[in-house]
Amino acid sequence: MVVEATSANGVIRGSSGGALRKHRMCAILVAFLNDPQCQNKQDERKVQIPCWDKPGSPCTDYAGISVKDLYCNADGYHETAFQGTDTCDETKGQKETVDILKNQCTYGMKFSSCIPGDCHFDDDAVIVDGLWSANAVVEEGTALVV
Repeated sequence: MVVEATSANGVIRGSSGGALRKHRMCAILVAFLNDPQCQNKQDERKVQIPCWDKPGSPCTDYAGISVKDLYCNADGYHETAFQGTDTCDETKGQKETVDILKNQCTYGMKFSSCIPGDCHFDDDAVIVDGLWSANAVVEEGTALVV
């Protein structure tokens, strides 16, 4: 499994051990726990995803699903997912472009904002490493924090 983490100097490192690129943005989504229609405001949870300001982030494997191009802008949070492959290779898996937008419910989540810089822990939010980890927040009320 490829793991990404922020080192002491803020550089993202992959399984190759080489510096890949510093996260430049933090996407903030609102996850609606156990509510795929995004209607129950009592079960909202803020989720932060470190990402880039444009497509180009490296491939990350989530046990049969791989993702790349995690980025946010004023329109929303975006990523490209590949079902059935750990290499982001669309010839080996099904490619899906995922867009989480402000006024649209997708996978039980809505886009809130995109802020420059790193994501920061606070009492109201969890930081996850991508949309597939954010799904754990929606489905289980927990998250993988990076």
